[in-house]
Amino acid sequence: MLALETNIKDSWIADTGSNIHICNDIRKFVQYEEIKPFQIHTEGNLTEAIGVGSVKLTVARTDHSARTITFTEVYHCPDFFTNAISLSILRGKGAYFNDVHNIINFIKNWVEIAYIPCINGLNSFILLDNPARPRLIEELPTKDTVLEVSRASQETEEASQLLQEGYEASQALQEKDKVSQALQEEDEVS
Repeated sequence: MLALETNIKDSWIADTGSNIHICNDIRKFVQYEEIKPFQIHTEGNLTEAIGVGSVKLTVARTDHSARTITFTEVYHCPDFFTNAISLSILRGKGAYFNDVHNIINFIKNWVEIAYIPCINGLNSFILLDNPARPRLIEELPTKDTVLEVSRASQETEEASQLLQEGYEASQALQEKDKVSQALQEEDEVS
């Protein structure tokens, strides 16, 4: 986890518990319409939605490239403490959040959409179009870090396989001992 100074009000978090996208800044909308205000329940609190529209974000990926994503049906809640992207909505549109590698991929072809590292306890999109919060190189994994994670995963799989093989060998030896003991007892009886 990275302990970085971030302004939560300007952050965009990936929310596993939300079923709507929320933006608290009207300036972020590329398409917007006012709606009859209504209350939205958020983690035990209420916040008021006063508009709905589309928001475009340019976000970082693990290869240090950028991707522009347009989120639709984003509710404008000016008093909400942060901006939230619903992972359940993304899942319904064919995306998958890989919480081991902190990335969002398309399910169909596993192409990476965005890197969303855990920053101060929240999986946050790294915006490349926010001059108030420029991309920090420490937030992006290096190729070495990705390789280390990949190696660790591979070593864990190899260790699991060795443990399984060891267990099976142990079971085979125990079975062989039982057979030998039974034969020995049989010889003693005869």
